[in-house]
Amino acid sequence: GKNEDKIERLYDLKNEVALSKAKVADLKNIHVSRSDNTASVQTVHAGTVANSLDGLGEALPEDNPKWSGFGTADYPFAELGFVVASPLFRLSEGERAVIMRFLITDLTSLQDTYSEEFDRAARNLENEVPLPNFFTVKVSTAKGWHDTVPDVFVDLKKSKLVLLFEFDMDVAPIVDYDAEKVGDAVALPAHWPVFRLTVNQKTEPQAYDVLRKLKATKLTVEIQVDKVRGLVLANDAAKLKPDKPFLPFSSQPRVGSSFFIGHAESFAKPLTELSLSWKWVDPPQNLESHYQNYTDEEFQFSADVDLRENYNWDHSLEKNAALSKVVDPVSFRIIAALTLEEMEEFNNAVNETSPEELKNLQNGASEFPFAGKMELAPDVQKAVQRRFILGKQNAALDLAAKKRKLPPAIRRQDGKVVAETSAAESEAAGNDREFRFPSFVQDFYFEINKYDPSFDTEPFSQYTETLRQGGIRLRLKTPTFAFGHKLYPKLHSQAVAAALRPENPDSSLLDSLQLPYTPMFENLELSYRAEKEFNLQTADANLEMMLLHPFGYTNPGKGALAADYHVEGSLYLGLSGLELPQNLSLLIQLAEGSGDPFKTAPKEVIWSYLKSTEWEDFTESEMLRDGTLGFLQSGIIEFSLPKTMSSLNPEMPQGLHWLRVSVSDNTAALHDVLAIVAQAGVAVYRDEKHKAKHLATALPAGSVSKMLIRCTSIKTVSQPFASYGGREAESDIEFRTRSSERLRHKDRAVGLWDYEHLVLERFPEVHKAKCLNHTCPESEFSPGNVMLVLVPDLRNRNSRYSLRPAVAQSVLEKVKKFIRERCSAHLDIHVVNPFYERIAIDGVAHFLEGFDRGIYENQLHQDITSGLTPWLRGEKDIHFGGRIHSSVILNLIEELHYIDYLSKFTVTHYVGPDDT
Repeated sequence: GKNEDKIERLYDLKNEVALSKAKVADLKNIHVSRSDNTASVQTVHAGTVANSLDGLGEALPEDNPKWSGFGTADYPFAELGFVVASPLFRLSEGERAVIMRFLITDLTSLQDTYSEEFDRAARNLENEVPLPNFFTVKVSTAKGWHDTVPDVFVDLKKSKLVLLFEFDMDVAPIVDYDAEKVGDAVALPAHWPVFRLTVNQKTEPQAYDVLRKLKATKLTVEIQVDKVRGLVLANDAAKLKPDKPFLPFSSQPRVGSSFFIGHAESFAKPLTELSLSWKWVDPPQNLESHYQNYTDEEFQFSADVDLRENYNWDHSLEKNAALSKVVDPVSFRIIAALTLEEMEEFNNAVNETSPEELKNLQNGASEFPFAGKMELAPDVQKAVQRRFILGKQNAALDLAAKKRKLPPAIRRQDGKVVAETSAAESEAAGNDREFRFPSFVQDFYFEINKYDPSFDTEPFSQYTETLRQGGIRLRLKTPTFAFGHKLYPKLHSQAVAAALRPENPDSSLLDSLQLPYTPMFENLELSYRAEKEFNLQTADANLEMMLLHPFGYTNPGKGALAADYHVEGSLYLGLSGLELPQNLSLLIQLAEGSGDPFKTAPKEVIWSYLKSTEWEDFTESEMLRDGTLGFLQSGIIEFSLPKTMSSLNPEMPQGLHWLRVSVSDNTAALHDVLAIVAQAGVAVYRDEKHKAKHLATALPAGSVSKMLIRCTSIKTVSQPFASYGGREAESDIEFRTRSSERLRHKDRAVGLWDYEHLVLERFPEVHKAKCLNHTCPESEFSPGNVMLVLVPDLRNRNSRYSLRPAVAQSVLEKVKKFIRERCSAHLDIHVVNPFYERIAIDGVAHFLEGFDRGIYENQLHQDITSGLTPWLRGEKDIHFGGRIHSSVILNLIEELHYIDYLSKFTVTHYVGPDDT
């Protein structure tokens, strides 16, 4: 622009600026809240869009577009925790449970935080300490993320953190991770199903601080699955359908007939236990009587069970696995009989065998839970029809009568009464009889040792000899006649011949010979247990673990279970267009007056850059210039960016190079941010002895818009913010004042007057300065200390701390540095803001008629505040010390035009510094 004489105003760059195409493309931040100003981290909050109102992208107000550079506790909770992925987690169906056991090296952080829970466990002699709501978990399924909350507890005896997950039949299959399917913006490099565990900061705010301190050396994963039904089945003749009844050993079973049961997912795990359950379709009611004509010897149906492993059958799993069994016989004594009418009244099942329950029966027992076979005396045999009811846990005997004089009541052989009856004793009374019951088994159970499968088995739909692994095989072994299909034709021919003999024909064999039972199964289900231990100190081909960061992930390293965020605030700058190595200058424009001037400056402000594996702090030689004095004021920071910067580190969004500025504490002392812009430089007005009245006020933003000599490599030039630091030429009075003061203090701080006038001359933003000797903030009697109290210039100042005017921390630091260069080296210099004493006014004011109470209550508050702080209106200057009487305040209120009178009035004086 031009001055009053229409002469161009020119500005020159203060320092050389290396320009490039680099720009700030993304801004993120993290804020750490601490509990009661202690070292313990309370919660961690993340702003994915730092330059927004809520940290998530809400637009900033146009009239005041400032944002918190280091986040706030109002931002969303950061997702912190870890990810575990393994082929063990492929769980497509059934009732599923996953147990993770982390071996923890030191439980101190848990014991300190959950001291009450640990003490309670010790008092009750318990080995487990529950940690409810510690984690929230997402599991990758065929329908996207499945949310769950695991049971978490500490195993004190084994020093383990245990997590139990349960998934019922309705939960979708747990499948390999797919970022698109689950909706992840940042894809995890996981090839298997993922368990994404994040600490529940909402309900357990101390959980993150505990987790970040834990170190695990081993992880044991245990899988428990029941009711797997999607099986691949085959017999020697064909493939079978598991959802319909099927013939496991074909329609003509023989010794050696085989039945294959396969499931690629289940047998791709290091199994420790395996079980099968099924239901027999229409089995014989009594195996012994059914096959009594096939053999005179006791027999048992059994099969060898082989395990498929490394393209071969391992025959060590189970030899002679019983398909049927005879339980130890149970003896009873027949003591009486029931009539048909009496028997029909008690055709009910008895679930327990205790005499107390059975004695409640009035006249008899029709069903009795037991295992065994009942052999009645010959004289009773024809009067009784026997039917056996099978159950999974036990069997029950049902006696049904055919004649009037019928089944006897039963007494145990030990003398205890099972059922009492008033019926007449039968001919069989007093006879001892033994109950035996050979039946088909309903399930198999195996323990498996040293099964080390390949985790990458591909699903298969049928059994072939080229199958590497994925199932078991049942081979029918006993009895020698199998189920009798081959023997039956011979027996039938013999029975027919005996019945048709001319002499002494005998049809008893023909009448009693039963058709061989063809085994048929339905509702076949597989259950299994698998377990594997992982060493977290070394890499494992079947485990992927990652630490979750607010904006990405990293490898855990050394058994960590959470990324460590402990500094109070961090601001992340994503840069695009870099050509490393290169220099970069950034303008950090702050909203002056938005920081808390009563908070001390942060102890550490550290700039870092992201390498391929970690963050690296900038060295002094790489930090070329910091015009912000550690983020305390607006200014330009210039870096020498090294070639080792990487845009591929997954901790932050990839494709950008990232810088980080971390503030250890007291982020409230720092101003909010207006903008962070790359390719910035400081331009200084070129003094050519022309009129420069514009220096008295700030040059508005946008005034500087073009170069004096155009450069084709530079597309645009902009001045985004108003100028600063301008001062008009000295007047004669100002010159004489400065000269005389200089002659007096000689640019040295010796007396109190020296300190005050040196500061006022050097820092125009300071309105008043008060120097106190042998004083520090903690004591008025502290030899060797000098304290300077500063009051800011309130003109053109907009600050939320206007009721308690204070100088910015950046000015305090500059004043401190300035005085140290001019005072004795043996002094400790303290530069502080004033301490303000507070008062509280309690009263009951009565308004004149016609004045709206809702409006004038607020007006009264404003008028009292204005009366006690006249410097806000510019009517009076601010003074150190001073006094005010309560009567003055009372008169101030009573003189207001809308006040009628006060019926109550008290003033409370709070003495001492206050930083709230």
